[in-house]
Amino acid sequence: VGFMSKSPIEILEDISTGGHGAIAARIDGIIYVTFHLTTFADTTDNMGRLAQVDSVVENIISKYSDEPLLAMGDMNNPSPLDADRYSTSGGENSCDDSGFAANYCLEGEIDYSPIQHLFDAEMEDLCWYEAGGKLSVNQCSNSCTTGIWGPPSDGHSTAKIDFIFGNKAFLEKYDVIHSRTHV
Repeated sequence: VGFMSKSPIEILEDISTGGHGAIAARIDGIIYVTFHLTTFADTTDNMGRLAQVDSVVENIISKYSDEPLLAMGDMNNPSPLDADRYSTSGGENSCDDSGFAANYCLEGEIDYSPIQHLFDAEMEDLCWYEAGGKLSVNQCSNSCTTGIWGPPSDGHSTAKIDFIFGNKAFLEKYDVIHSRTHV
């Protein structure tokens, strides 16, 4: 994980190991956190992602909560706000699929806890925001163009695992504008 900028970059925190984790920097008065959480391989990785998120919440998000903050990147985890996308047309839970279950499910239920912990820290998924406030419809499409555990044509949903979050200080100072309905 890293940053590129025309403006000076002040690195604030580096919570990275083995190419995964997060780095926080201040650029032009905004705190940016870039994530690349542990990739999916089995359900124990959800605990790793949760530990990485909790470390970022404790060491970065809480510490800089009074400053505009954007956190973004590859979270490698679905969001509870996107729960509808993980049900099949027959009403089955995506955890019924062994590939999805191996990556995101604990005890037959989708484990949203890494993303939920960001919401608990008062971060907002900017796909649900636009100039003027919170929306009732997600403005972003999936971040993966193909199914993670099978092709989209087999009826399975694709997963949205890449996100941009903003804190209250960011949303009070800046508007969120989507350049197109589906990204």
